[in-house]
Amino acid sequence: MFKHILLPTDGTPASLRATRIAVELARRCGAQLTALHVVKQLPAHNPPGGVATVADIDSTVEAQQNAAACLAHVETMALARGMPCHATQVAHASPGRAIVEFAKQHACDLIVMGTHGRHGLERFVLGSKTEEVLLAARVPVLVCQDEPSLTFERILILVDGTDASERAVQLCMNTAATLGSHVYALSVISPLPTVNLLADYIEGGGCFKRVTSSAQALLDQAKHAGDMVGVKVSTEYTFDHRPDTVAIARATAHGCDMIVVPGKGSGHRRSFLHDVARSILRNGEVPVLVCP
Repeated sequence: MFKHILLPTDGTPASLRATRIAVELARRCGAQLTALHVVKQLPAHNPPGGVATVADIDSTVEAQQNAAACLAHVETMALARGMPCHATQVAHASPGRAIVEFAKQHACDLIVMGTHGRHGLERFVLGSKTEEVLLAARVPVLVCQDEPSLTFERILILVDGTDASERAVQLCMNTAATLGSHVYALSVISPLPTVNLLADYIEGGGCFKRVTSSAQALLDQAKHAGDMVGVKVSTEYTFDHRPDTVAIARATAHGCDMIVVPGKGSGHRRSFLHDVARSILRNGEVPVLVCP
C-alpha cells in the first residue's frame, strides 16, 4: 500500500481539502506524509552579473514567508490527527513540473492534490498545475474536488481491459483492502452502430455476445483480484457512449467516496483515457484516483 504520500499545497481552500484526505490516508495506510509548497521562481531578467531589484527581493521573501506559514498550518492539521508531516518548500518556474520531479526524487507513491473552482465556468477547467501533474506523473494522483468524505466505505472503478486498467484494478483492490472499502467495478461498452446491430441480430447476436462476454470477463478478473485481498466487489456492465457520465452517475447512485480510473494507455487510447479521467474530474463530486 502507499508508503510515501506527497501533498502539494498552496494554502487555498482546495489544497486544505486535499490536506484532510492526505492526512487521513497517511494515517490509515501508515504512510510517510510530505507537504510541498512550490514558490514560483522569478524569471532571470537581470543581465549577467547584475543584481536583483529591491522589488524582486521583497517578492521572493514574501513568497517564502507565505510558504512557511502555509506549511506550518498543514503540519498543525496533520498533528491534530496524530500524523507527523515533513514540510518543505522549493523554488521552481513550473509548479507542476516541480511536483512531479519531487515525487520521483523522493520515491513518493501517491500525490494528493486539490482542484479550484467547483462552480460556474471554473468547474469545467482543470488547473494547469493539476493538468501538468496528471500528464507527467508516473505515480497515482488523487484529486479532490468538493469537501471529501473520509470514510472511504465505497469505491467505484472503471475497467476497460487496457494495461492502465489492469494497474488501476490492482491499486484499487489494495487501497480497498487497507481502507475496508466495498468496490463497485464498472465496464462501459460503446454501443454498436444501428446497422451493425441489425446485422448482428440477423446473424444470431454473435457480436453482442462477444462484447458482453468480454466485459464480463474483465469484471470477473476484477472480482477475483478483490477476492485475493479480501475485498467485496460488485460488478456491472452497460452500454453507453460516455463512460465518464456513466461512472459519475453510478458513483452517485452507490454513494461512493472515490472513483478510480486508468489515466494512461498506449496509442489513441492514451488520449481517450486521459479525456475520460479529465471529464470525471471536472464533473464529479468525489475524489478521483488516476492510475498511470
